[in-house]
Amino acid sequence: MLGFRSEEVVTSTYDVFISYSRHDVDFAVDLERTLSSLSVYRDQSTVQVGDAWFSALVSAIYSSRAVVVLLSAEYISSPICRAELFHALGRDPDGQAKIVLPVLIKPVQLPDVLRLVHYFDATKGQPREDVLSALRSAITAGLSAPRPARVPPEVEEARLALAVELNPDAKTLVRVLRMARRALANLEVRAAAHTTATLPPTLEIELEDKREEVRAFEERLRRAIAG
Repeated sequence: MLGFRSEEVVTSTYDVFISYSRHDVDFAVDLERTLSSLSVYRDQSTVQVGDAWFSALVSAIYSSRAVVVLLSAEYISSPICRAELFHALGRDPDGQAKIVLPVLIKPVQLPDVLRLVHYFDATKGQPREDVLSALRSAITAGLSAPRPARVPPEVEEARLALAVELNPDAKTLVRVLRMARRALANLEVRAAAHTTATLPPTLEIELEDKREEVRAFEERLRRAIAG
């Protein structure tokens, strides 16, 4: 699953990461105040002078228990915001772990990668206090949700397409990664015909080598998107 599994996060530094466009800073600030009982990462209130800011953002995404994404036209059109979304969805691509909570705060056409993730719609004229209260409840519930199961192939493909959109230079790398994954899937089908006791040593070695190759390509793609 692109190498960004939630179990890779050894320590959770923050409870919540707020991903937002500068055009929506007022909503982000209000949400941060609403979540005052939690440890919240919002870049303007957390990044220190001299920090490598984008590296700090990516690190915070992977060390936060939940990522709230404030969706608007400005957010979707921002390469930085889409990169944050890419990394966040890498941890919870189909929403099963409740790590990513998309919040539609302005009407906008959702990208394909979000079609399989449930989102909170705050564009129906609700009082902001009600929206923030509902979000606080949803975030609190999500913090205790189980981790995701295997990621559906269509979700993986949507995320790879987003990776190419974010960094066109990654197109060749994505193509090679797809090939490596197909080869790994074929090896896993062959291995499924055996038990642990009957699995040929050569096939076991091939499996581990291919898994390591896939992990290496996933890590390279992650670095390409992080810049």
